[in-house]
Amino acid sequence: MACLVKAVYVRSKEQKLAQLWYESFNFEIHMDLMHISKVHGVIFKFDDSKAKTNNGHLSLEETPAYVIALRGTDDSHDIWHDLRMLFERLSCCNRVSTSTETVKDVLIDQKMENRHKIWLAGHSLGATIATYVSLSIAETNGIYLKLFLFNPPFTKYNEDINNLQIPYFKILRMPNFVITGIRNIAGVLFRPLMTKAEDDSNDFKNIQEWIPHLFVNPNDLICNGFIGYFENK
Repeated sequence: MACLVKAVYVRSKEQKLAQLWYESFNFEIHMDLMHISKVHGVIFKFDDSKAKTNNGHLSLEETPAYVIALRGTDDSHDIWHDLRMLFERLSCCNRVSTSTETVKDVLIDQKMENRHKIWLAGHSLGATIATYVSLSIAETNGIYLKLFLFNPPFTKYNEDINNLQIPYFKILRMPNFVITGIRNIAGVLFRPLMTKAEDDSNDFKNIQEWIPHLFVNPNDLICNGFIGYFENK
């Protein structure tokens, strides 16, 4: 899955080089997901016949039929989405809604018994978008997609920033009320720019059976808050 996400990063700059990251795993490009004329995600289709010919794959029944891979921040256009993510407005952006609708279209094309073979994977910003997509589909369609999250940003700052496993943050420990105040002030400043607020009515109630696969680098300041968060649960 990580190699497919890497392929998205490479494909957004050089399409031919990207082939090395997915063809060796018997995937092919099904569709590019575009934003402002640039690739931010790719739907990969697994080629069963190629897999059998190339290496006699012994576990084809366990392979995905499609993988929707989403990259993280890679250029200036992505910074806006990072800001929306920081202030909990990302779920309202076009990149999330179009990705969700595209995944639903892929689901419609599959037989019910094959829908578990549609997987999502994302890195950083892409991991957050993949999470929103998966949650939306679980809530509205009752389908729990297999999800691989690589270093998703941890944004629960008001309670858990002091649990980060990096000494630098231990030196800069701030009281929770200071962190909350900073975030609230910033939220007020940015809210006029965030044209739509989160839909508070959507509580994602139908996700009890949904368990994503989470991969976190303990040395990554952006995502390692998950370590302290789950250790304290």
